[in-house]
Amino acid sequence: MVFYIQDICLAISIAISAFLEIRMDKSGQKTIEALKGIVSKPALLLFLKVGLIGLAWGVHDTYLVAYWSEELGASSSLISTRRRNTSVSCPCY
Repeated sequence: MVFYIQDICLAISIAISAFLEIRMDKSGQKTIEALKGIVSKPALLLFLKVGLIGLAWGVHDTYLVAYWSEELGASSSLISTRRRNTSVSCPCY
């Protein structure tokens, strides 16, 4: 079911992007000057936070389940309950 929802969202985004009109005007600024205008301290902090949350979630999905099941001997029902509670109680993680 989730795969169908993901495919529908992908189809919607493709349909929206097909009708977008993108125009790029040359500003006369050099690349470094233009990047200095785009990249600011709050933007860098946001990218860092998103990257760290993604890294933590990737480690959580990849290594913790194997550690819980192999090293600690947790059952699959306990692991699924823990993952459900984590995703519901802390959506920012």
